[in-house]
Amino acid sequence: MAPNLKDDINSLNQKIQDENEINNYKLTKFQNEISKNDATCDALNQLNDDGFAYIKADFYGIEQNCKNLKELKNTYETLSKDPSPGNRYRAYTCYEWIPNERNLKKQNSTQYFQSKEYNYIDGGNIRIFDPISSTFLENHILKDVIEKDIELAKKTGIINFDETFELGLHQIRYRAHGIEPAYSSPLWLHRDDEPLVFVHLFNLSENAIGGNNLIATTPKTITHIIQLKEPLETILLTKKYYHAVTPLGSANGDPAYRDILLVTFKKMKNDI
Repeated sequence: MAPNLKDDINSLNQKIQDENEINNYKLTKFQNEISKNDATCDALNQLNDDGFAYIKADFYGIEQNCKNLKELKNTYETLSKDPSPGNRYRAYTCYEWIPNERNLKKQNSTQYFQSKEYNYIDGGNIRIFDPISSTFLENHILKDVIEKDIELAKKTGIINFDETFELGLHQIRYRAHGIEPAYSSPLWLHRDDEPLVFVHLFNLSENAIGGNNLIATTPKTITHIIQLKEPLETILLTKKYYHAVTPLGSANGDPAYRDILLVTFKKMKNDI
């Protein structure tokens, strides 16, 4: 075969291979988009029917073993202890939604307030937490998660994006050790001040027992028990029904962890 003809054939084969790779990439991207749209519809339907939604981790399109996800998980190791009982470690950062800019503005204050009506343990008090680290906030996975939460929040119709509201990030570690459990505040079934709350799991240690999310139509009627196990498995909560998370314990006495991120949406309250 003449050298020039052989080169032409090789060049053509390479071109075909490149085009096939591009087409496969486009097809995969299209299929992922369809899958995401289906997951969005499922979440909205469940939210409408049940007052909450369980969202699979793959909705967020994050690779489980990627470097950036490990970086986010590592930041939970340095959280300060919450002074309230419960063996929780946490940090908090709040953003203000600017409607005319369609953008979020980070707030300097890390004050957090819950009413007595919704938190019978710590409600009625202004609590001040450490701010979330820049390592966590600037991680592109976190930014993608918040972007997808905002997209879904818009579609629920619960939050008015033409008005100012607060978007809160609550980074929380539950740490059980020995016979000491870790538990939430409030401890049992309740509703939140915020009308929309995303509960994202980031880590659950293998020796952890408990830490199950409960959904209840009334304080006496529990309808769902859900355990988040995989990073970025998520529950979306509204005020329609009650919810709680069961205390966390250690199966072998060694430290056991449940690391979560709450992304909360609520109206601005200038009087706090």
